[in-house]
Amino acid sequence: MRAFIIRPFGPRKGIDFDGVEKNLVGPALENIGAEGRTTGDILEAGNIRIDMFQQLLIADLVVADITTNNPNAFYELGIRHALQEKQTFLIRAKLPRPQTVDELKEGDVPFDLKTDRYFEYDPGNPGASLEKLTEALRETAVSNRQDSPVFLSLPNLKSQSKESFIPVPLGFGEEVQRAEKDKDARKLSLLGLETDGFPWESTGLRNVGRAQLLIERYGAAKTAWESLRKLDDYDLEANIALANIYQRLDDLTSSNLALDRALKAATSPADLAEIHGQLGRNKKDLWTRSWSTAATTEEKARNAIDSPLLMEAYAQYLAAYRLDLNSYYPGLNALFLAVIILELAARYPDVWSAPFGDDASANVKLTEIKRKRDQIAQALQLRFESADAPVPEDAMQDQWLLSSAGDLNLLTQPPNPRRASHFYKKAAAVGGDFVLGSARRQLVMLTQIGVLNAQIEEVLKAFPPESAPAPNQRIDRILLFTGHRIDSANRAKPRFPANKENVAREAIRTALMQEKDLTSGSILGIAGGANGGDILFLEVCEDLGITTEMLLALPENQFTEASVDNEDKSWLRRFHAQLEKHPNTPVLADTPELPKWLQFKRGYDIWQRNNLWLLSEALCLAPKNLTVIGLWDGEPGDGPGGTEHMISLARDRGARFIRLDSKKLFDLT
Repeated sequence: MRAFIIRPFGPRKGIDFDGVEKNLVGPALENIGAEGRTTGDILEAGNIRIDMFQQLLIADLVVADITTNNPNAFYELGIRHALQEKQTFLIRAKLPRPQTVDELKEGDVPFDLKTDRYFEYDPGNPGASLEKLTEALRETAVSNRQDSPVFLSLPNLKSQSKESFIPVPLGFGEEVQRAEKDKDARKLSLLGLETDGFPWESTGLRNVGRAQLLIERYGAAKTAWESLRKLDDYDLEANIALANIYQRLDDLTSSNLALDRALKAATSPADLAEIHGQLGRNKKDLWTRSWSTAATTEEKARNAIDSPLLMEAYAQYLAAYRLDLNSYYPGLNALFLAVIILELAARYPDVWSAPFGDDASANVKLTEIKRKRDQIAQALQLRFESADAPVPEDAMQDQWLLSSAGDLNLLTQPPNPRRASHFYKKAAAVGGDFVLGSARRQLVMLTQIGVLNAQIEEVLKAFPPESAPAPNQRIDRILLFTGHRIDSANRAKPRFPANKENVAREAIRTALMQEKDLTSGSILGIAGGANGGDILFLEVCEDLGITTEMLLALPENQFTEASVDNEDKSWLRRFHAQLEKHPNTPVLADTPELPKWLQFKRGYDIWQRNNLWLLSEALCLAPKNLTVIGLWDGEPGDGPGGTEHMISLARDRGARFIRLDSKKLFDLT
């Protein structure tokens, strides 16, 4: 979380404002995990106006000290109130009772802020208020309440989008595009983790999350969008994306909760229609589950029309479409379900009429649905007329619009499969693999209950060959190893003496056996290839029948020189043995040099990046459980990128940690 502090500098009116930041504001921000900065920092770096405006716009939380009538502080506060509607927190020193008119004027809150709430602290002992300020800032950071008097007075005013003003660096954007094209979820996850601390963090996470959704790696996308939501719990796009992701990962409860949060942030008809449409999709998902396990098409169809969830999903989609007739997604899905209801009700009239008081009431409802089907089809036809219009050379065609136009021609009366195929082919021509995959699943669902089988069989010929399914993202447990290398002969302070190899091996074996006992399903071990801990972990996993992945920070020759070769040449032989057992081992980078956009990240190098990369592999596979096993002495490493760094990253993301205390194991105390 990024914070910005607005305050006077130095002593003013007997108050040490530098001390207030040092003893109160700064520690409170640290307590809630926020990085703070003031205009004083910007002054030292130069170009104060541009940087100040940028910080006031992108800060997730602004703390403003309004104790004195300081024009610079009020100028900055005014800019913040004009740019962002929430997460601005006012504080003020509790001053002694004024004795003169000048003291009264100096200590009085300006007229425009008199109605605002502010936090008071003792200027003589600001640290005494630390606990209360920490809690108040934590509540403000997660609140969706407007606190800007500008936005409260002008209800139609919209907050400025941070992404519009803080673009990602060119190199970062190109890496995201390349990883998306290569469908490299691991690299996208790494790029998402590396946005941390940059001014464009939220923009970068958004780019990564969108790319991961497009390549249908929902476990990886979950990490990016959840990180974005941590910056703003009510981020509309993040909650809508997470609702989709949770649904894909069979977590409908979390999906519905994300949609509830999105509803609190949405204001436009289009956003409301999309959210209610996704609520309809969750209903439809439950409905599909209610009949999908039946043995035959006949049983599936009867269970499908018998389930009350069918009508509930139809009603939800219809209500969403009414909110915004331009939002064709819920309208098209309402049309899909209307076609299903009419087809199955005609096939099984006894099942359809059972919930109604009599046959007449059942027929009235069918007549109403038929009328709605025709009305929706006509409205969508007008909306999709542009799908066949000429497109300028430099413009990209809307893949969703083309695919949806294909759906519509299949659902209209009578169905027109030839024209539907025309639009599906156009969608395929502009690279709509993700879109057509969604359309294919919808059409296959219809055939499972025997609806439009002949027409669907014809249109599926227009689809490109179905790609292989993505690897199973729901591994039961991932074991991520990190640990010390074997000490070189000239190491001054022992950490992993060579003669303690067997001790380490048995400790690793014991930890792995415990994890196996906890897991009833699949296990995957992930490690680097360094001598010592990494190679021992891979060897023991092989002994226990645990599948492993080995990832290298650098190409083979560079990696062995940096992390494998030492006085005992047997480690080279063992490394190459593992390399043979892990064909096509992924390599992070061609050289130790970081990309230009990363070179100014403080304390960051290829080994720290490698830690994030290993963690990225674990996160993008979305295991049910993640355990980090660390052969570690508990002390900071020789440089950035050590074991301590890996463990802190994993713990932040909910991993369980098993520490193999090398000091105790190797009797180094």
